[in-house]
Amino acid sequence: MSDPALPPAILLGGEAIAVSACRSLGWAGVRVHALGDARDPVRKSRWCNEFVAVGSKTGVVDRYLEWLEKDGPRDGAVILACDDYGVEMIAGNRERLLEWGYQPVEGDDELMLAMLDKERTYELARAADVPTPRTATVHTAEEAMTAASAFDLPVGLKPLLSHVWAEHRPEKLLLARDRDELRRLGEWAFDPGVPMLMTEVIPGPESDICTYFTYVDRSGEPLFDYTKSKIRQWPKRWGLTCYQVSDRREDVVELGRRLVRGSGLRGVAVPEFKHDSRDGRWKLIECNVRFTGSLDLTRHCGIDMARIAYESTLGRAVERPDGYRTGVTQWNPIEDVRALIDYRRDGELTVPGWVRSVARRQHFPMMRADDPMPSVASLGTKLGRAVRKLARSR
Repeated sequence: MSDPALPPAILLGGEAIAVSACRSLGWAGVRVHALGDARDPVRKSRWCNEFVAVGSKTGVVDRYLEWLEKDGPRDGAVILACDDYGVEMIAGNRERLLEWGYQPVEGDDELMLAMLDKERTYELARAADVPTPRTATVHTAEEAMTAASAFDLPVGLKPLLSHVWAEHRPEKLLLARDRDELRRLGEWAFDPGVPMLMTEVIPGPESDICTYFTYVDRSGEPLFDYTKSKIRQWPKRWGLTCYQVSDRREDVVELGRRLVRGSGLRGVAVPEFKHDSRDGRWKLIECNVRFTGSLDLTRHCGIDMARIAYESTLGRAVERPDGYRTGVTQWNPIEDVRALIDYRRDGELTVPGWVRSVARRQHFPMMRADDPMPSVASLGTKLGRAVRKLARSR
């Protein structure tokens, strides 16, 4: 039951991420409005008071603004970003949103936009004395071939604006093991017109990747420290996490705090690091300034980031979390079965080894007995995609 005394919350995009945020806020009595694609599972959550199908990707920022101006609840509603387009909309329109009567999530708008740009992210990290991989920005295939001469192969190509690139291609990282492969990638990788960040490839498995989470209040103080590590991801090398575990990496906490304080970040801060066995240092991979796919795991461990962001944005006192549970896993079984195929093919995992790794108490994203329909909707969407893909292959 919503509490009319509490300002509403508006969630922008995020698919499964929005489901976790919606539940956290709904449990607190907050009326939740979610904006997203017509197939987003949050539309089926019992805690979603209103779902608005505004689509996704190209033009969605304008559609967010149109709804907020014409149909949104205002009333001091807190706006929270669950995807990069939400970050872009908030950071580019904060004054307008305030004039309309909304409360966009806390943040330094210039820094929020900078963290959407991989090149600027690394520049800010280096200025804060946070290690990063060696990089070079390239705009064409010819520039890529020239820049590669200064790198040891293999090299990776990452789109500077990943959410813009995602409108055209699904890959988060393009890997070139030699110059011939780089040349072949260059034949199509620059067609979307998105500049690429050429980066050295830090060796080691996905389990060497650890992410730091915090929320930085108006005084610049992180309200908590939390880390989680990947176990597997799909697709391998450039995909999304399908199996992860909460832990406590003090060296990652120290680096995360250094980045936050050195750059001046405010609000949600989620930098991801990878350990480089060659020099023993953790190096920044990316930094999100929005909720991520680990939001539900973080809440399950005892830190409710959605509630913290909502309360802090309203200027209310936030009770700092007193620790959290470590060793808690979040498992996406469908994607992890597909990951098993990749890892097994490369000799990194056997079927018995995979079974042993998941034979424990698991936490599943979205799946709850008291709110089952988001999971049902998500499975239906995935099944539909699989059927359409099979039909195209015939």
